[in-house]
Amino acid sequence: MLHALKSQLVLLSENKPEEFRNALKRRIGLRRGKEVENDLRNFILVIPEMLAQIRAWVADPQVPRTLRQMHGYLLTYLYHPADFLSEEQYGLFGYLDDAYLVGCAYFQTLQAIDRTQVRFLPNQADLSTQVPAWITTTQKAIPAESRKIEALLRQLRDGDIDIFDRMMHAS
Repeated sequence: MLHALKSQLVLLSENKPEEFRNALKRRIGLRRGKEVENDLRNFILVIPEMLAQIRAWVADPQVPRTLRQMHGYLLTYLYHPADFLSEEQYGLFGYLDDAYLVGCAYFQTLQAIDRTQVRFLPNQADLSTQVPAWITTTQKAIPAESRKIEALLRQLRDGDIDIFDRMMHAS
């Protein structure tokens, strides 16, 4: 499944790069668009790698149950037809909310596990240094959507599993 998602993202990235660029420029302006385009494109392209890493981490029984449950919600959100930014309408840019959700869950999981026990999948240790900057940049590109995603994650961590259904039907 993650391999198929990776292929789909790469294909979207290669086929219509101007579509992504234009959507980003509409959101953050012409000057700043150039600065962040590659970062946000890369953030989207590593969604499968972040998911694989989260899956490896949540297999650890020391990870709080709420974070383990969050992984299932991530996958549901990715494949739910009604998310905050539609892939059908925005193409690759429509995956930015997905990248933000996965990136936030990745970072929260990394913070929750014992740093002395952190095990990265091959070639993925550098993601942990890039994700925080990508999260910050995404907040500037999609501020309203990122606030909704943060609220969703906060309430899921607090045990409100019904919030997922309520937010997905409200989007």
